[in-house]
Amino acid sequence: MGIPWLGDSNVKSHLAYFSFFSLALLGLGLIHILLSKDWKAIGLFSLGTLPLYLTYLGDLTTPKYLLYATPFFGFLAIKGWRFVLERSKKGRMAWMVLLGLLLIGQYGLGLRLRFASKPYYYRADPTIANLFKVRLPLNSVDELSLVIGAGARISTVDRDRLFSGILYAPWMWHSQKIELNRALSQLAEQLDQSQQKPVVVLVDEDDPLQQMLIFLFRFGYRCEQSSLRERYVYPCQQGSGQRVILMDIRENLPRQAAVFEENLAEAHVQHFFFVVTAPWQEYLIDQHFLSHPHWQVKKLNFLVYEFSSSISP
Repeated sequence: MGIPWLGDSNVKSHLAYFSFFSLALLGLGLIHILLSKDWKAIGLFSLGTLPLYLTYLGDLTTPKYLLYATPFFGFLAIKGWRFVLERSKKGRMAWMVLLGLLLIGQYGLGLRLRFASKPYYYRADPTIANLFKVRLPLNSVDELSLVIGAGARISTVDRDRLFSGILYAPWMWHSQKIELNRALSQLAEQLDQSQQKPVVVLVDEDDPLQQMLIFLFRFGYRCEQSSLRERYVYPCQQGSGQRVILMDIRENLPRQAAVFEENLAEAHVQHFFFVVTAPWQEYLIDQHFLSHPHWQVKKLNFLVYEFSSSISP
């Protein structure tokens, strides 16, 4: 879902911020000010938005950055509505019907795309009914579907958003929290029962690192921060009971099995639990490590895998 020059995170941030309805109004507003040669409007919109894009070009990792330009996007949307009102009676009615359908449809209907280059696990929650599915003869996208329910998830640093079917976003977030709590409770049981002293837990990004620290605190662990080979290490102790070492390893980029295996080897640990960051990691581990010659891997759930190496560190 990325355009190389803009960057994957920039595209996601825009998709999470704008809706079909708002994009249509913005497009009509742009057409209106260009056709009318309204240079003041063009200057005002540029003055409000260009500094944002020049500052965060290539680094719009969250849709909340776009909130600063909301008044100027709203200004352009008003120009789009003016474009509609200035049409003939039939044209005005046609545009109003189209915009009304977009406004209603973006809440109740979900549009989903399956990317050929990213065949990751897709947890479609919720789905009330599948309306249709179309196979697309494209190199990047091989399937499009329309449902009554949540549309495609857009992962951002501010958690998942929905580009369509946004009425179901609270349902989606609630389901995610239930799944997450269930997975973490299962991990807590594994830590308590583990014969390893201490137990090592690896993560590769800040988000799962913070998530695991909160999880350990919740289950009675006390953690201290130290460093090892320029990576963060958190020795954690649960009273007089189990000890856990939480380690932040190198981020797995590019998304390749060889890079992932190299980063795991750099931790110099034979037995550990790994907390996945995103569905692409779950897919990569399932495809390349569940039957690996040097790693014995057990999948506890969508979030946690248990690794044991047959090679001494």
